[in-house]
Amino acid sequence: MTPPECLPIVGRLQKHNYSERNGPHPPAGLFSIDVLLKSNLTGGVNKVDPSAERRQPLDPKKLTALLSKTIRIYF
Repeated sequence: MTPPECLPIVGRLQKHNYSERNGPHPPAGLFSIDVLLKSNLTGGVNKVDPSAERRQPLDPKKLTALLSKTIRIYF
């Protein structure tokens, strides 16, 4: 079940027209390119280079909405 605070994001995901040929996929604009370049999923220490700059986690509400939508599509 989708948490109430994620419902507006899930609604935006549902408005996008997904291609049946390519399969359902999230809209490209859910996270900006800048955010994706400067963050990782959970925000943590780089496992390859621990001395590298720590990255910020992605927005937990958007991740929950994306996961909820993905589960509804595939399961």
